[in-house]
Amino acid sequence: MYDAAVRMTKFSSASVSALLSPLGVLGLLFLFGAACGSTGTAATSGTRSSVRSHGARAALTDDRPLATAGARCTGAACQCREVDARGYTVGEGTNEGAIAEGHKRFEFRTARGSDDVQITVEGRGTLHKTSDVVASTCGYVDLPPGEHRVRLRVKAGAGEGGTSPRILIFEHSAPQKSWYGTFSLACNDAGACTRADMEDRVRELGKAHGLFDPCGSTKVTDIHWEADKAPDERVTSLDLELTLKVYKFSPRFPRGGTCKGLTSE
Repeated sequence: MYDAAVRMTKFSSASVSALLSPLGVLGLLFLFGAACGSTGTAATSGTRSSVRSHGARAALTDDRPLATAGARCTGAACQCREVDARGYTVGEGTNEGAIAEGHKRFEFRTARGSDDVQITVEGRGTLHKTSDVVASTCGYVDLPPGEHRVRLRVKAGAGEGGTSPRILIFEHSAPQKSWYGTFSLACNDAGACTRADMEDRVRELGKAHGLFDPCGSTKVTDIHWEADKAPDERVTSLDLELTLKVYKFSPRFPRGGTCKGLTSE
């Protein structure tokens, strides 16, 4: 998916002469050097498989405890809402309490299991599930309209051969009393995730064009990731970043309705 393509081009005699000039040779060396140093190609040595970089900007870091919101949370600790297998609230329609003026509430949820998981939300801090906590861990955050970076870091627990990365992000609508599936990543729930599994999953995510719930008001853009892998290709750690684009308008229909997608800025 990310392997560099090699293209053959026919050159005229004048083009060949230009390429063989001192400046042309230096240009070729620069181009070949840039291609060899590209972070878009998986590494072939050791156990590191840097499949995708965080792009030109620095990786998101914020070691502060997550600044949470809502009655489900006390400090950085939150009680996850009860959900079914699809992530929908059991007893949909519960009141989530006051939401900051001009903001929307989001839920960030980890998977169950022994993975060590960190979810960093730009400007809000980091939700951390340690490997000794088996249950899912949740954080509830109020975000204003605009773009917000989110970073997921997953490491296999001690004695585990690999990770099964999973993150769920939901947007809440107070008027509709509904939670919308903004983003869902689950890599091989049946066992350890491999690099091929991860590539397949990201490819599938791309088909949604950033809008995972057409009745919601948030899109996901700019997904970047890289992974460490064992010799047998199992992913031992994952570092993924995305951007939430939160729109100003409020969702007009409950989740699960017949919606055509974002209809307003």
